[in-house]
Amino acid sequence: MPLYLFKFHQASQAEPNYIAHWGIYYPNNGQGAPEENGFPITGSLFHARGHFDSTSQCFFRCDLPTEYGGPEPYDLRYNKRPFDRYPVVGTDHLTPAQLNAACLWVTQQRAFDVYNNNCQRWVKQVFDYLVQTKQLPNSVLQDMENHGYTTLKQRCEHCVQCSFPCWKCMWK
Repeated sequence: MPLYLFKFHQASQAEPNYIAHWGIYYPNNGQGAPEENGFPITGSLFHARGHFDSTSQCFFRCDLPTEYGGPEPYDLRYNKRPFDRYPVVGTDHLTPAQLNAACLWVTQQRAFDVYNNNCQRWVKQVFDYLVQTKQLPNSVLQDMENHGYTTLKQRCEHCVQCSFPCWKCMWK
């Protein structure tokens, strides 16, 4: 069974694709694993966070580390449901240990901010690491983008040129 990319709503629902929280879902696929319409509803969620408080100015640059605590048990019956899920072709052979090792490698010495080094980029970096280490085919990253998994920074050419998010684009 493949890995899935999940997108979750965050605080604002203005444009969910821009500000969505991303995670990697590793479904339980053993015999007897609960399903809903053929989709495995239990598994593990691999995702990164940044911890911000009211004094943090962490939109573009931040000294706060990326937080990754390992895979978290995830059950769609009880946890927040993603508004989008995409099965990543070519990931059927990955084990939770391989995915966790990639997540840990990417998280090392990594700062977290809202725009440049957010959870979206972290997911892409995990998959890029798996491609670079020949654990996944090269096509995975392009397939992700073809299915709408482009990061906040990738979304708008104007934003990329200016090195900051174009509020007109983000909140249209």
